[in-house]
Amino acid sequence: MAEKINKTREELLNELEKLRQRVAELEKSNIAEREETSKAFRASRRKQRTSTAELRKSEPGRKQLQATLRVSEDKLEESEEKFRSLITNLKLGISRSTPEPGGVYLKVNPAMSEITGYSREELLKMKVADLYYHHEERKAALGKIMADPHQPVETTLKKKDGTVRMVSIKGAPVRDSWGRIRYFDAIIEDITERKQAEDALKQSEERFRKAFHSSPVAMRLIGLESGRMVDVNEYFLKLVGYSREEVIGHTTRELDILREKEEAHLERVRILKETGRITDLEIKVYTRAGEERICLMSSELLLLDGKEYSLSALKDITELKKSEEALRRSEEKLRLVFESAGIDIAVTNLSGAITEANSRMVETLGFKSRTELAGKNIYEFITQRSHTGALKMRQTLEKGIKGMEYMLYHADGTKFPGEFTASILKDAAGSPAGFIVTVRDITERKQAEDKARELRVLREVDHLRSELMANVSHELRTPLASIKGFTTTLLRSDVKWSEEEQRDYLQTINRETDRLTRLISDLLDMSRIDAGALKLELGTCHLQQIIDAASGRLTTLTQRHQLNIALPLDLPKVHADELRIGQVLTNLTENATKFSPEGSEILISAEPAGDQVIVSVTDHGQGIASELMGKLFDRFYQAQRIADGHKGGTGLGLTICKGIVEAHGGRIWVESKLGEGSKFSFTLPAARGD
Repeated sequence: MAEKINKTREELLNELEKLRQRVAELEKSNIAEREETSKAFRASRRKQRTSTAELRKSEPGRKQLQATLRVSEDKLEESEEKFRSLITNLKLGISRSTPEPGGVYLKVNPAMSEITGYSREELLKMKVADLYYHHEERKAALGKIMADPHQPVETTLKKKDGTVRMVSIKGAPVRDSWGRIRYFDAIIEDITERKQAEDALKQSEERFRKAFHSSPVAMRLIGLESGRMVDVNEYFLKLVGYSREEVIGHTTRELDILREKEEAHLERVRILKETGRITDLEIKVYTRAGEERICLMSSELLLLDGKEYSLSALKDITELKKSEEALRRSEEKLRLVFESAGIDIAVTNLSGAITEANSRMVETLGFKSRTELAGKNIYEFITQRSHTGALKMRQTLEKGIKGMEYMLYHADGTKFPGEFTASILKDAAGSPAGFIVTVRDITERKQAEDKARELRVLREVDHLRSELMANVSHELRTPLASIKGFTTTLLRSDVKWSEEEQRDYLQTINRETDRLTRLISDLLDMSRIDAGALKLELGTCHLQQIIDAASGRLTTLTQRHQLNIALPLDLPKVHADELRIGQVLTNLTENATKFSPEGSEILISAEPAGDQVIVSVTDHGQGIASELMGKLFDRFYQAQRIADGHKGGTGLGLTICKGIVEAHGGRIWVESKLGEGSKFSFTLPAARGD
C-alpha cells in the first residue's frame, strides 16, 4: 500500500514538473518570438525610414525601396503566422481582456474553449467576470496579478455546463506609452486533475499514516542501507519497552532488540532488493528488560524521495508459541493414553471413515498397520458392508452408544462378538465432527457366559427333571393306587357286592386307567417331539370333524363348565392330523378347566386368516401374569406349580401342544389379563382349494 502511494506521488510530481517546464518553455518561446518579431519589425522600419529618403532621390532607389518593403512585410506576416500558430496549438489558455473589473475578452485561443466549455464567439461576447461565481473573484485575481506578476494565482472558474474547474492564472498588464493599462494578457492552466491527484495523494498519505500508527501489530520504518529507524508506532514501543526518542535514529542492533550478526541484516537487505518483500520471517525480539519475544516479521521495500526504506510489521506470537507447545505436549500425552489404553480405540469422521486408530484396534480388526486401516469405514466391521445396516448404524451412532454388543467382523470376514461404544466428537464451534469409537473383543467372556449358561440350564433341567419325576411318581401312584384298591375290593371273597357297586368300582378303575394311559402317552409324545420322531397322519378335514371326534373327552372335561363351540359357516377345511389336533384341543380345554371357576364358559372358536385358520380356546379364569406367559410352553413348567400347591399335571401338556402345532407349520400363543381370563390360540394351514 505504501509503495503504491509512493509511486503515485512520484509520478504526479514528475508529471507536474514536466507541465511546469513545458509552460516555461512555451512562455519563453512566445516572448522570444514576439521580441524577435518586434525587433525585426522596428529594425526594418528604421531601415526603411533611413533609406527611404535616399532611395526616393532616384528611380532605382524607389524600386529598391519597394522591394525591401515587400520583403519586410513578408517576414512580418510570416512571424505573425508563427505567433498565431503557436497561440492556436498551445494547450494552455491564452487570453487578452480589458482591464476593468468585469472585463471583456479581446482575444482567446482554442484552448480557452476547452477549459471553459464556451466557443470562441461566445467568449468574445461575454464578460470575463461571468466565468467566476462572484464578480469580486475576478477583481481579487487581478489584484494579486498586479501585486506579483511572476506568481501564478490559483482560483476557480465556472464552465458552461456548470462544473467547476481549478485553474492557475499567470498574467501581466500591457501599458501604453503613457503608462496606462490598456489590457491584460493571461496564460490559464486547468489544474483540476492535478489538484485532485494532489488531494488524493494527501488523503492516501494521511490514511497510510493513520494505518501505520493505529495498526494492531508493531510497525517500524527503517532506512534500508543504514538500518536506522525513521518511524515506529505505539505497538512497537509497547513491544520493546523503549520510548520514541530512544529508538528514532538508532538501529535495532544498537538497542539490542535484535541480537543478530551484521550478515543477517545484510541478507535481509539483499532479499528485499531482489524480491521487494519478506513474509512471515520468525525472529527473536528482546525487550528493554531482556525478555525474549518471538515475532513474525513481514517487510516491504519502499522508495521515498529517491531513498530505499523497509516497512516492517512484527506480530508477537510468543503466547501462540507457548499455546502450541502446550498443545503439542497435551497431544503427546493423549497419544500415549490413546496408544496404551487397554481397549481398542478409533476416531472417525461423520461418514464413519477411520482417521486414527491405536495398535490394539488395528490388531483386533485384523490389519497389519494403521496405514492399511486408515480410510476404512467403521460400519464395514459392524454391518458387513450392508448399505441399509450402515445407515441404521450411523443413526445409532449419532444418538451415542454405550456398551452395546454386536457381532463384529475381522478384515478377513470372520465374526467375533464385541462390546461397542461410540461418542460424538465435536469441533471448536461445538458442531459434530466425527465419532470416538471403542471396541472390546468379548469372545472369551461370551464363551465363559455360554458355559455358565449351559451349566445353569443343566442344573435347571436336572432340577426340573427331579420335580418331574416327583410329579410323575405322584401322578402314576394316584391312578395305580385307585386301580389297585378297587380291584382288591372287588376280589374280596368275604363280601358280596351288588351289581351297581361293582359297576361303580369298575368305572373308577376304567377312569384311572385312562388317566394313566394319557400320562404315559404324554411322556411318549414328549420323547418323540424331542427326538423329532413325531409322525403326523395329515389329511383334509373340517375343524368340526376334529371337535366331534374329541367330543367324548371334551364333554367329560367340561362337566362342571359350559362348553360352547363357535365356528363360522364359511370356515375353510384344514390340512391336519385329526387325532393330534384333537389332542391339542383336549389339552387346551383341560388346561382351561383347571384354572376357571365352575360354571364359567369355555369357548372353542375359529376364524379364517388368509391361507391359515386360527383356532382359539378361551376361558374366564384368573388369568396369567405377563412375566409368566413367556414360560408357559416350556417343558416341565407345570412341575414348578405343583410345588406351589397348584392343580396337578406333568407340565408337558402345553409343551406337547406347541410341538404338535409347530409340526403342522403353525404357531401357538396366549393372550391373558389377570382377573379376566386367558385365550390360547394356534394356527393351522388351510386346505388348498377351500
